[in-house]
Amino acid sequence: MSHIKAYSEGEDSKEHHHESVAEEQGCCGHSASCGAKSFSSKEIFLHPIIHTLKIFCFIFIVSVLINFSIDKIGEDVFANFFVTHKFWQPFFAALIGLIPNCAASVAITELYLKGLINYGSVIAGLSASGGLGILVLLKEEKRKKNALLIISMLFGISVIAGLIIQYIF
Repeated sequence: MSHIKAYSEGEDSKEHHHESVAEEQGCCGHSASCGAKSFSSKEIFLHPIIHTLKIFCFIFIVSVLINFSIDKIGEDVFANFFVTHKFWQPFFAALIGLIPNCAASVAITELYLKGLINYGSVIAGLSASGGLGILVLLKEEKRKKNALLIISMLFGISVIAGLIIQYIF
């Protein structure tokens, strides 16, 4: 509180640079100023609602497309693929886990319960599953290299964990 009072009375420290904060722009061009003395109701209420609706529509459309694809490919194709490639199971399971939808996690779990994949592959697939967070990361991250780096690290760590569990335990 003392900092806010000092700023409003013009007695703020010379080390602070409120001008640079006041000039910052938010994700959709709105003001991101935490030093502003007044806020508009549009910035507080309308922007978050519009932002949420945009993300909802994006996730809904992608989820419908993913569910349609999984339905058309079929679980049997996944099962046959896993049975014939035991060493590569954690890699394939992690790839399936990267699909941003709970259907991928359910498919991996069902394959394990049917005895078609091993426990290490389940761990790899479920560890790689970032849920809908991966979609939001891809949509919102301005620097796509960073998003791909995060997803690559998620995939790599999941595969390594799956391989360790598969061959050591």
